[in-house]
Amino acid sequence: MNTSTRNGGIIFIQDDSSKIVSITMNQLAAIINNITVTGIRYSGTTVYKAEAQYPVSTDVEIQFEATYSPGGGNDRHTVKILIKKDTTSETNATTSGYDLFNGKCTPSYYGNQLFNVILGDIVAP
Repeated sequence: MNTSTRNGGIIFIQDDSSKIVSITMNQLAAIINNITVTGIRYSGTTVYKAEAQYPVSTDVEIQFEATYSPGGGNDRHTVKILIKKDTTSETNATTSGYDLFNGKCTPSYYGNQLFNVILGDIVAP
């Protein structure tokens, strides 16, 4: 999950003839794909949207906790949004007046892409 390009090599030398075989390897840097989750509150209902910076390289499930504290209580539940492979956004999770808390995604790393969840603010339309 390194975000830098990496290079390496191996050299084999035969003892009797001193013949040399050399192998070099190069690995591209991982692309960090920031996925931002935001919410829009409409009359006590919150609609969540997950938006990726680049098309995702595999199906990615964004999961976060939504919190609601009416009258000093503390109610939490888990919200899941699925962004399909080769797309950048999905809006499909609705709750009643909840705020975002503690987000993650699965997978968090796939191929040459590293996924990072950023939780935004709840805004009014």
